[in-house]
Amino acid sequence: MKNRITIIIICALFLFACKETTKNTSEVNQENGITDSVTVKTNRTIFLIDNCDNSNYSAALEEDKTKGNDSCILRINAIDKAIDKIEILNIPADRSSINYCEKEYVVVGFACGVPCYSQVFVFTDNREKKQFDYGQKISSNPNIIAHIKNEEFERLIIHNLKNGKEQIVQNHDINWMQYGQMDTMYIAGNTLKLEYQTFNKQTKKKSISLNDILK
Repeated sequence: MKNRITIIIICALFLFACKETTKNTSEVNQENGITDSVTVKTNRTIFLIDNCDNSNYSAALEEDKTKGNDSCILRINAIDKAIDKIEILNIPADRSSINYCEKEYVVVGFACGVPCYSQVFVFTDNREKKQFDYGQKISSNPNIIAHIKNEEFERLIIHNLKNGKEQIVQNHDINWMQYGQMDTMYIAGNTLKLEYQTFNKQTKKKSISLNDILK
């Protein structure tokens, strides 16, 4: 009987000690701002993908999780508040980025396959956006760009973003592994200067008059 009482007293003391230890630990955790089980919930659905700033505006490419992966939002906020634009782009959020920003437009590029690459031009004014595959920037004139259509890499298309006029440059000897990309391309006066690699790995130079699309 005496042994049973002794065992009961020891168990009671042990349980009391455990309770005090748990209480003290909880108090220390509360003092340190720690909780044993925390679930952080957020209603955030808009996430920044990329951004670009210049002296005229700031542009932000965002993903809206509520619209699925094939949708992005481009926001253009003017420095002087003269232009504010929001454009919904049906492009893959996980493969898209801002390529570059010009005074009158933002270029958003995305991978559309192998080796396919496409670009969307979103203008800061009221012009509708335009999309081009294998787009190429031409130095010295932001209103003129080059692109490839239907993966016909020997046909370089020169496009005037202002008036929509186009001119074809045939490069039948271009190395197809370049996917129509020029090594050098710029405009001097009304003449397009370009260089590219041929099949036999030689550099080809051309001068093309652009009078017809600059009018």
